[in-house]
Amino acid sequence: FCDIASVSLGMLYFNIYINGNLAYQDLDISDATDYVLASPYYIDFVVDDEHSSSSSASGLISVCVGPSSKSVEHAVDAILNGVEIMKMNNTLASLDGFVSSEMILSRCPNRRNLSLFISMVAFVCILISVY
Repeated sequence: FCDIASVSLGMLYFNIYINGNLAYQDLDISDATDYVLASPYYIDFVVDDEHSSSSSASGLISVCVGPSSKSVEHAVDAILNGVEIMKMNNTLASLDGFVSSEMILSRCPNRRNLSLFISMVAFVCILISVY
């Protein structure tokens, strides 16, 4: 967040909503940035898609800003113009689902043979290109 619209400190208060739920109430961006105008500030939120409401169970995340009860009348309203989303892995070290990469690799019995075959093909290609 960054207050680039206010002409004075302490004029911008807003609420942050994630998937329709209040995530942060009465954010005072001036206080959060040590009372420096146009100073960036970030907040991290973790959203668990499995245990969220039905609207986010489809994989959609809604992030909104809205007016606070502490907002000054005729002051600038908050505008959300960017969100950075990072996907976190689960306890299986998987980014998607219930199968880890270790489980897939351990079930591939010919892994050693495959790497030997690829190495031999690469060696033959190098020999052909040299001659």
